[in-house]
Amino acid sequence: GRIDNFASSEQIVYDTVSNYTASKTLVNNKIAYDGKWIVMNEYANPQKGAKIYLNFEAKEVFLVMRTNGAPAKVKVYIDDNVQFFGEDNLNGIVTVDSDKLYKLINLPIVGRHILRLEFEDNNSQLFAFTFG
Repeated sequence: GRIDNFASSEQIVYDTVSNYTASKTLVNNKIAYDGKWIVMNEYANPQKGAKIYLNFEAKEVFLVMRTNGAPAKVKVYIDDNVQFFGEDNLNGIVTVDSDKLYKLINLPIVGRHILRLEFEDNNSQLFAFTFG
């Protein structure tokens, strides 16, 4: 219900599986869904194979997530590379197994980058990004 700076071509559709498309270029501070998502008022539930893109400027990126039940697997990329692992990111994979703030990336210095998350299953619920 509070998504800001949404940049996918489609309008947000709530409470049902909907398909979204991310543009090839994402302007500063915008976020885009790609693939099938269920968007609820408080969280978004990416379906298997879905992606999210975020154009950000920060040193660290965190995401509040929880699982629908079984652990969820999320692949993390910065500028199309698997690198700069945060505390919860082991070799490019975050395992979502509880309701918490996950530390996705830790860059050496503040900079402008594109974060891409890829979802290997339907088990994650995404709430809010934060930055450090």
